[in-house]
Amino acid sequence: MIGTEQGTILSCNRKGKTQADKLGPNTFNGHHGPVYSVQRNPFFSKYFLSVGDWTARMWFEDFKFTPLFSTFYHKSYLTSGAWHPVRPGVFFTTRMDGHLDFWDLMLRQSTPALSVQVSDYALHTAKPTSEGKHIAVGGIDGNVTLLELSPSLYTCMPDEKFNIGQLLENQSIRDKNLDRAVKEKRTAARQRQRRSTVLNEQRGIEPLEDLGKVAEEYRSAVESERKRDTEERVEVESYRQKLLEDIGEGVEFEADC
Repeated sequence: MIGTEQGTILSCNRKGKTQADKLGPNTFNGHHGPVYSVQRNPFFSKYFLSVGDWTARMWFEDFKFTPLFSTFYHKSYLTSGAWHPVRPGVFFTTRMDGHLDFWDLMLRQSTPALSVQVSDYALHTAKPTSEGKHIAVGGIDGNVTLLELSPSLYTCMPDEKFNIGQLLENQSIRDKNLDRAVKEKRTAARQRQRRSTVLNEQRGIEPLEDLGKVAEEYRSAVESERKRDTEERVEVESYRQKLLEDIGEGVEFEADC
């Protein structure tokens, strides 16, 4: 796994023969800034932790669109993250304000199980020992602090591995189902839009033909009315001229009663 300065996480294959094979098909748009730490879960290799900007996020390798879990946005930058070597649901994160956070997914996912201020300076790395009872923390001031953990942080709970595996699997299935539902809705919306476009085009052709027919009938009616009016005017004018001629010749007219 490789984290970039642009916040992207790449899944790479060292055995790939070509550059494309080495980079792999999956690209995760993980963070708003540089990715400082990427580490696979030692018990479930398809799940990995990434740290960058103000959050730590957990991903499923086969689902690249959204993280399974994400911490809240801290007030200071997160600088590194590491899984506990013994407990599959515990990981650590360090911050720029000198705090070390302990996250326990068996306990809760929204807030750290424990937060300790190790230094007044920014912490840049954290590394637990192989048995998980101690953790070394390095700061920007060059000091390394070795912390001893309480038994509750390094002692595995009954069926913890199974429960964490179920938790991660259920969350990944849920996210896949949600993504599938969103894709189906988008597909249905596109189909409705295409059908609507076709209907509008068909409706658009028929009214144009009807409008042309109506316009032609209107023009014919106007022309007929104009012709009739012209004929009546000619007839009236002819009758008027005849009357004037008769009057000029002194013809008397009897009014009809």
